[in-house]
Amino acid sequence: MVGLDPSLDYLVFAETKADQAIFVAGDVEALPFAEGAFDHCLSLLVLQDIRDRARALREICRVTRRGGIVAACQWDFAHAMPMITAVHQAVEAVAPELYRSSRSKAGRPFATLAELRQHWASGGLREIATAELPVTLRFADFTDFWLPVLSASTPTTALVASLRADARDAVSVHLRRVLLGSRPDGSFSLKAHAFAVRGRVG
Repeated sequence: MVGLDPSLDYLVFAETKADQAIFVAGDVEALPFAEGAFDHCLSLLVLQDIRDRARALREICRVTRRGGIVAACQWDFAHAMPMITAVHQAVEAVAPELYRSSRSKAGRPFATLAELRQHWASGGLREIATAELPVTLRFADFTDFWLPVLSASTPTTALVASLRADARDAVSVHLRRVLLGSRPDGSFSLKAHAFAVRGRVG
């Protein structure tokens, strides 16, 4: 099993959780692996951050053996990703000009299962199937939610990291109010929704 990500922080964390896998820093648009190197490939919750999706899918198919499965999933950002939505709303409230500028440059995630299916079909994959996945995100307390937001490892968290310290504090206060309301700090959960797609390399 091999995991690849451009974020060194993510790779270091992953190494503490999976001792039977190899982790490699790299770019999905130029995978450092031989043709047909893997039985199957999975892209997990990163499609919206890929600059050239067509090239990335070609690369994933290239390194997957004939008959292997290529699968992916992404959050349903438009309708059911309360964690990201809450962060966006907080940044917009605190720094509206920066937020508008960042959104004009942001990549657009796949909005429907039909779009995902079409993308997989355009890559020459066959036996394509899609699914909707309900997910419950559980947090021990607000800090458990907030610390990953400061990681700057995704476009959304990088936006928060780019704020001045006082603005980041204001975003934290806004999020705490939205997520906890008048309740004392403690465990809470958020319901989310993901899209998934799979296909077989011809």
